[in-house]
Amino acid sequence: MNKQMINNLMRCWSVAIVSLLLLAGCSKEDSLEEMTGVENGGEVTLIFTASSGITTSSRTVLPGSENAQHVTDVQLYIFDPTGSCVASENVGWTEHFTTGGGQLPTTTAELHYRVKYKCTPDITYTFLAVGRDGASSTTYNFPGAITVGTSLHGLNATLGAGVDWKNMRESEFFTGKTELTPTQSGLTGKVDLYRRVAGVMGWFTNVPTAATTIQIVLYQNQNKSVPLLPLEQSPIFKDFVDDKITEGTGNVLVEISVTAGHSNTDRFSKGSYVLPVAAPPVVDSNDYTLKVLVMDAGNNILSTRRVKLKADDSLDSSTGSGTGIIDTEGAYRFPIIANHFYGIGTALAPVDLGDDGSSDIVITVNPDWDWKDNIEWQ
Repeated sequence: MNKQMINNLMRCWSVAIVSLLLLAGCSKEDSLEEMTGVENGGEVTLIFTASSGITTSSRTVLPGSENAQHVTDVQLYIFDPTGSCVASENVGWTEHFTTGGGQLPTTTAELHYRVKYKCTPDITYTFLAVGRDGASSTTYNFPGAITVGTSLHGLNATLGAGVDWKNMRESEFFTGKTELTPTQSGLTGKVDLYRRVAGVMGWFTNVPTAATTIQIVLYQNQNKSVPLLPLEQSPIFKDFVDDKITEGTGNVLVEISVTAGHSNTDRFSKGSYVLPVAAPPVVDSNDYTLKVLVMDAGNNILSTRRVKLKADDSLDSSTGSGTGIIDTEGAYRFPIIANHFYGIGTALAPVDLGDDGSSDIVITVNPDWDWKDNIEWQ
């Protein structure tokens, strides 16, 4: 080997050594073992994201149509390739943001969480996250509703045994999932949470003098279960569980007390969370999804109004909506869909209940619960 070749090789080795040093110096906290994955095999880091405009608090009543949630805890469930739960972990949502005197975020925020469970590299796992408030923890028995050994297939959130069904009116929760195949060098994934309940709210004015109660009622008793993960929503709506409450008043979604001696300019409003419900079938005798009832002190009905979709609403099945079934009453028959807000009137334009009750009420359905309005909760 001549001198020129030796010099060239020495220069190449020098470059290689410098490159290795630069690589090793990329992070002063990373050891060579961490970089090569010797100790990180199967490690997973998840990023939980809260979108801009979302707020968090312990308040669980439905304040209105603004995109606000009240998550206080996020539970992570890990399922192996067979769909069996192998681990359950609290990601420490509240602790992460409030430690040291901090506040829960009101704008876009991310939580990076290193999964404690040691995944086997090159095997695909499902990571299911459930974000809940204080009310839903009791109402739907989270986090204990899912334990090690629970199957992911057909997994539902269900009203807890012995829990008053009316608690559902004040309980919201969110879910999201991702499927990841960890490698020897670890892996980072992202989980976005979406609301699995709907919201129904009404604003009313010019209420008859004899009225003591305003009710927003469903055509059937509401369901007490919902798939934890979204199912098909169109053209055939399948994102619900036909599991009805058995109590006689289970169809009352919202109940508003009217103060005695009220004037015709007084405004009354209230809202509730509700689990998804399919639209009444065309052959069903029910020609509505929602009605507004005005009642007196003796529970006599003073007026009844059907709720109707506004023109060109995508939920209107009058034209068949791709199903081939034409329903002339389709504007009155629509599903209650998770993460949709059903507004009967608004704070600025409440529904006038002073006529003879023969007129229909037009509802505004907001599909992503991101509509902003001047909301007042009473």
